[in-house]
Amino acid sequence: MKAIFKREVKSYFTGMIGWVVAAVSLFFLGLYYTNRNLLYASSDFASVLYTMTMILLFLLPAISMRSFAEERKNRTDQLLLTSPVSIPAIVAGKFLAEVAVFALPLAAAVLMPLILKAFGTVSLVAAYSAVLGYLLLGSACLAVGTWISALTENQILAYLATFGALLVTYIMDGIQTMFTTGNLLAFIAFMVVVLIASILVGVICKRPDRRRHRRDLRAGADRRRPVPALAQGHHHQHPGGVHPHRCSHHLPLPDGRPEPPAVDAVSGA
Repeated sequence: MKAIFKREVKSYFTGMIGWVVAAVSLFFLGLYYTNRNLLYASSDFASVLYTMTMILLFLLPAISMRSFAEERKNRTDQLLLTSPVSIPAIVAGKFLAEVAVFALPLAAAVLMPLILKAFGTVSLVAAYSAVLGYLLLGSACLAVGTWISALTENQILAYLATFGALLVTYIMDGIQTMFTTGNLLAFIAFMVVVLIASILVGVICKRPDRRRHRRDLRAGADRRRPVPALAQGHHHQHPGGVHPHRCSHHLPLPDGRPEPPAVDAVSGA
């Protein structure tokens, strides 16, 4: 699990995803912190993190979309599953790597309540409890995104499906107000929309698997196809009978001269 964790963290920061997530998180965290706490002299640091939850809808799917979808696309999932590492260790290593990438920008959030404490009265218990809750909320969302990423090999589809699932949970309070007592029609309409969306996601997720299955079948057929033999010798008629040997025009010597004909051991010709 440790090796998988190191490999995943390194892959995030070798590419652009880790740096982009860190930059966007720090930008909006500093923006809301300056706007709410510094300009308005508010000691409520939890409100900054509450505002950041909207940004998580866009950042967290970008972190989790490549966890298993990229393995399936590159056909390294079977190599990973047949490794000496157990499946729970593989999932835990990838998930902890995602949490580490998400938690890295929170190092700045740890210092922000201390800055407020130097200039006023701030409840550090409430502030750091909000940071812990923010971290646990992001980890739960990453768990959902990792599960969705394991269903498909298309990273864009994994991103959109994770974004849709998180968006539904984010606006769940507004959806709940639609289902007042006796409002059966709204409930039926909502269930129909969810059913159609589930069918579409299932169909889209199965298409890459079918294409991959066809590619595997073609690759297996190519492996079973007999390899054409090299240029074989022709049979020439000799007075003593038919003796196979190679023709001189098939195997030239390194200097370009044709190979001399083979000598018959019986007739001496």
